Amino acid sequence: MTRESVGLKRGEHRALGCDAAVFVAVCAVITYSAGAQAASLGLNPPPGNLILVVGPEATPSAAGPVSVTFTLTAPQIGTGQIDGSPVVQIEMVGRRPPSGPNFTAELRANAPAFVTSGGNQIPISDFSWTSVALAGASYPQVIPSGVFAAGGGIQLIDTLSVVGGPTRTTGGALTFHYANSAIYPAGSYGPTAITYTAVWVP
Repeated sequence: MTRESVGLKRGEHRALGCDAAVFVAVCAVITYSAGAQAASLGLNPPPGNLILVVGPEATPSAAGPVSVTFTLTAPQIGTGQIDGSPVVQIEMVGRRPPSGPNFTAELRANAPAFVTSGGNQIPISDFSWTSVALAGASYPQVIPSGVFAAGGGIQLIDTLSVVGGPTRTTGGALTFHYANSAIYPAGSYGPTAITYTAVWVP
């Protein structure tokens, strides 16, 4: 049996006073406890802040890391897409004071080229996500569905314009997928970190 998992773990880093980050670990077999708190960062300039939340849809603000797991049995290998569990909530919130200037924020992912098990490799582009509106969300913008870019690196996931109001939000309930369209040697793949970052764009 081959087991592969994508683990979402919370972390925070700050750079030049203009970004907030939550990171994701692509890993195998090792399963982390559920949960992820928000990373929040004050902006100066412009006045305001960015908030980035990543966590299980059921408990997005719970403390600790979160894991999305894909399990493949031998008959399933190479037969098509496998969905991970649980569904993950991601939200990026931009806030500005009523008299403050408008600004734009970007949600970015920084991914490696491969998920590895010893000398074996699965391209990061074999992993994707489907995003739908969060239940009860009052904002119209939804993070687009997508696939991690071949070769990895920094990838734009969504753009948020904080214009015409004090608060703007983009978010979604993301189901992660493993393409399972090729046959790789059985094993435990990962962990490998993917970093989601909310960045103020001057």
